[in-house]
Amino acid sequence: MNGQGARTEVVRVADHHLPALAEFIAQTWDPNASAAGLRKARSFAATENPAAGGQEPPTFLLLSAGRALGHVTTIPIRLWHAGELTPAHWIKGLMVLPEHRNGPVGFMVLKEAVNRLDTALAMVVQPAPRKLFQALGFTDLGALPNHIRILNPAQFARRLDLDGVGLASVPRWVHTALRLAQRSGLASLGGALVAAATGLWLVARTGRTSGLVTHAPAEIDENACDQLWIRSRGQIEAAPARDGSYYRWRYHKSETDRYLAGTVHDDSGLQGIVFVRRPRRNGDPRLAGLRVATLSDLLFPPDRSDVGLALLATAERLARQLGADALLCSASHFAIGPLLRRRAFLRLPGNVHALVRWPNVELAPQLDRWWLTRGDSSADEVF
Repeated sequence: MNGQGARTEVVRVADHHLPALAEFIAQTWDPNASAAGLRKARSFAATENPAAGGQEPPTFLLLSAGRALGHVTTIPIRLWHAGELTPAHWIKGLMVLPEHRNGPVGFMVLKEAVNRLDTALAMVVQPAPRKLFQALGFTDLGALPNHIRILNPAQFARRLDLDGVGLASVPRWVHTALRLAQRSGLASLGGALVAAATGLWLVARTGRTSGLVTHAPAEIDENACDQLWIRSRGQIEAAPARDGSYYRWRYHKSETDRYLAGTVHDDSGLQGIVFVRRPRRNGDPRLAGLRVATLSDLLFPPDRSDVGLALLATAERLARQLGADALLCSASHFAIGPLLRRRAFLRLPGNVHALVRWPNVELAPQLDRWWLTRGDSSADEVF
């Protein structure tokens, strides 16, 4: 790594590294990145840091002769486990310049980050990075279950590509029949029939949620969210703290309109909250342009299935308001899956793996005991 005497080092980013960081980001993610813009973003992140208030979230670069070749950053959180809150970090943004991939750069920058952190978590899709994390002591808890709710069955049937949604293992005759139906126009008729059948299913399986009032969209009441988190966390074995300040920081940043919130109340106050991410403007190219909204986060007391069902119905309303053809939900906790099925969500193969580096790995809960969603670690950006 020291070709022609060039000095190579992994550094934690400070202000004097921002020009190199801006150049790296401009080459990999955002061509408009600037040192001034990064300085402003880091200042905001320091103010909002829930694990170490006033400190910028740790970011690391591998520099060679002053040029950044590799990058990884973190999201500070407070982690709930065994009745206590402890500082932790999501690791994200592992990236290497194309000409330096398949070499040691990614391992070196990630290793330095891991060595400087205590409890750390990651959401990872591709097998190669998962192996890299595991080599550095992370445990792969498995993939978050994926579920999808078809909101516009006729449009979905006309444009669905089974390979695109990860259903390549479906028998070939199903692929052939679907293509024939799409070409003949029968797919639209079939979609209309599915919509009618789904409506009957929801009436039969969901039932009434008397005494509950929903708001979609809704504003965030931080104090109410704090109380909801306190009531819910006693039934949750492990989760990033989902209190009012976290939700304000994560989903209601003033500079973004990517998310809509929905709430469920009863006479005693806030009982549940959900956040839906806006679909891509031109649809998802992997899904033939279908517009897929993401249920990025939700919280309710796990023993309140009526609230959970009302939240899912609220998320569907928000997704329709955003013009979505479908709504994707990835959530780990065992209390959520049965409710998704009752709301006619279909199970898809999971693709986002949760990994943890735990001080005592034997105490790390199983995945279905964690309250994790696709919005954690900003993993909702990958769909």
